[in-house]
Amino acid sequence: MVRRVRTIRRLVLDLPGQVRLAYCLTRDPRMPTPLKVAAGAAVAVILTPVVNIPLWIPVLGEMDAVALLVLCLRQYNRMAPPDLRRELEARLRDGTSAFDQDLQSGGRVAQALAGWVGRRVGRAPSAPADRTPSGDEPGGARP
Repeated sequence: MVRRVRTIRRLVLDLPGQVRLAYCLTRDPRMPTPLKVAAGAAVAVILTPVVNIPLWIPVLGEMDAVALLVLCLRQYNRMAPPDLRRELEARLRDGTSAFDQDLQSGGRVAQALAGWVGRRVGRAPSAPADRTPSGDEPGGARP
């Protein structure tokens, strides 16, 4: 049982790296389209609500989809052209990958959207902390 838990833990810890690399490979036009389609179909099958292992089995019930997903992504990443995979892995390490750029872009979009929503609901930007509403500032109006 301890060995199984270690294996599952290793798979879960490996998932973010595999997802990031698969994302970059999918975004890259040099990756063959049939591989992209096959990986997308495999992920869709894995994430469907059909459950092979009952959820009431501790640990295994929740982890079967995660394990299959990691194995699918590993295989997809291995099937990529080696030079492309090495290049994208280096970009991921440097923080210059498509994943990192899209993540930063998404943050900017979220900030812009939050500002737009704030303006639409009538919330003005918050005043700086050093301003006082009393009107005691130079040029401020006194009641």
